[in-house]
Amino acid sequence: LPSHDKGFLASKACSDGYRLMVVGNFEGEVHSDARQVQVFRGVSDKQLEQLIVDALALVLFSVSEGFGFPVVEAASLGVVSLTSGVSSLAELSPPGTPRFGATNTEQFTATFDSFFTDPDFRVKLEFDRH
Repeated sequence: LPSHDKGFLASKACSDGYRLMVVGNFEGEVHSDARQVQVFRGVSDKQLEQLIVDALALVLFSVSEGFGFPVVEAASLGVVSLTSGVSSLAELSPPGTPRFGATNTEQFTATFDSFFTDPDFRVKLEFDRH
């Protein structure tokens, strides 16, 4: 996990009350306020599905995602994805999916803010997927 947790905390979405829920196996620690950023490691498939269903969007900032199962899982559950533009993620995610550099915190924060604070942008993405 690069410094995207810090980028989230600097975003308008954070100040609007959204929470970042980090799920997966990654090295390093999250450098954030526990009220705004929650970390889940070692979740079951059922727990992961529930976390995705409850989310406004799946945000995948992987630098080396293999096939991109999280994007496929989110799409199958009707949840929009915001992804880094690496590997198969660019091919798997629907056209118009917001992408950002996997290690570019500023770009991630701008993408995140566009999605979470611009209702027209969000509605367009949700419409494009149905």
